Amino acid sequence: MAPFSTKRVRQICSHVGISLKAGLDLRTSWETEAQRLSGRSRDMMMAIVDQMIDGASLYDSIQKVAPGLFPPMMKEMIQVGEHTGRLAEVFEQLADHYDHKLEVKRIILNGISWPLFELGFSIAVITLLIFIYGMIDGTDLQGNPQSLFGLRGASGVTIFLSLVALFVAPVIALLVAIRRAWLPVEPVMGVLSRIPVLGRAIRTMAISRICFTMAMAHNAGIDAIRTMTMAFSSGQNPIYKRAGRRAIHVLKDHRSFLEAFQAAGVFPHDLLAAVQTGELTGQLSETMTAFSQHYLERARQQFKTLAFVLGIVVFLFVAALIIATIFMMFKRYLDQLNEFLP
Repeated sequence: MAPFSTKRVRQICSHVGISLKAGLDLRTSWETEAQRLSGRSRDMMMAIVDQMIDGASLYDSIQKVAPGLFPPMMKEMIQVGEHTGRLAEVFEQLADHYDHKLEVKRIILNGISWPLFELGFSIAVITLLIFIYGMIDGTDLQGNPQSLFGLRGASGVTIFLSLVALFVAPVIALLVAIRRAWLPVEPVMGVLSRIPVLGRAIRTMAISRICFTMAMAHNAGIDAIRTMTMAFSSGQNPIYKRAGRRAIHVLKDHRSFLEAFQAAGVFPHDLLAAVQTGELTGQLSETMTAFSQHYLERARQQFKTLAFVLGIVVFLFVAALIIATIFMMFKRYLDQLNEFLP
């Protein structure tokens, strides 16, 4: 069975957290949430309830019944919450964490939606022009039939759309594979992180997730090494995952979070200053949460800038294509008129 979506996980964490805060026991809270689902999802959730009725913990029940149904971080936080007796607070923090993750997704989708629309529009325009050229009789200066990119008429449209599908299909397949957890997202993020402009926005997103996860884990009372491991893993970016190994090595020597981030060697100075302030004031979780929101807003602006630039590029391409076509058609009719002049 495919893992639950981030939206579904966020809803489960939020509802269970609220129920536990209201005084319901864990089994009843989980069973109530299971009743909201249907089909195979409901059966799996109820199987977890049955395990808890038999005396197993929630973490052990999930691991036995459906280890791949929930994200690793959620399971790890549940285990910590059960050991510390702060499960209600952990579920609330998990709900906030997945809210943050959904916000990151919305920012990315909003950033690329307009350029994708313009790209689709440009494909439609090119398709129409290729078809129109097939309806026009005439030749260019070399005596070849008028065409666009060497394509004209219905056959040209078929060839062009086939080429578009050839490029688009692998991208769609890759996105579906990542969504279904058939492929890891980290290698893709590693490649995209090195693309100018886009890479900077993706790295900003990763830093925001790392800081938010660190704040959540630290506030839950998790030890320093485990906190950093979870934080760097949540970044879903090989650049920061490799840096995380250097940071964790420093923490094993019983040094501070600031020294660990400095040893990582990939973080901006404002983050290092925030970590230092948080450690000096004893409010590291609060500081990291605030810094995460600051970087989330920065990423939003970066994606807006990227969308604006891509939008202009696509617009200029379509405009140039249409203008060139108009001039070519105008020249053809002008040449025909010149043939009738003495």
